[in-house]
Amino acid sequence: MLRRAENHGSIPLQQLLRLANTIGCQLHLDRAPAKLAPSAPDPCLNQQHPGLVWSNSKAPKEIYLRKALLHPRFGQLLKLAKDFGLESLKDEWMNLTSEFPGETQRVEVEVTRILRNMEIAVALSP
Repeated sequence: MLRRAENHGSIPLQQLLRLANTIGCQLHLDRAPAKLAPSAPDPCLNQQHPGLVWSNSKAPKEIYLRKALLHPRFGQLLKLAKDFGLESLKDEWMNLTSEFPGETQRVEVEVTRILRNMEIAVALSP
């Protein structure tokens, strides 16, 4: 069963549960965060955040957030957090890390530090 799963790249859930039980493991399923549909393009985004997405001035905000997160600069991320909310920025970071772990690994420490510092600032503000 294991060899068949490895060769096919997929396995029915019942077989996966039996296999896990056979090797002494337990499987737990957690509800994945809901994926939101990308927002409609905002024509002003390219003017407000020049240089982030130069090839597509009609890109939705998620593309701007992802680009800034993959090339983190505190000032730019702060401006995006102000424009779209810190939660939007954090959600997009979570989406990026789950979808593209290899690409986010290089900047993970820096982005995590920046987002944590923003959270602390928000918590301390009156």
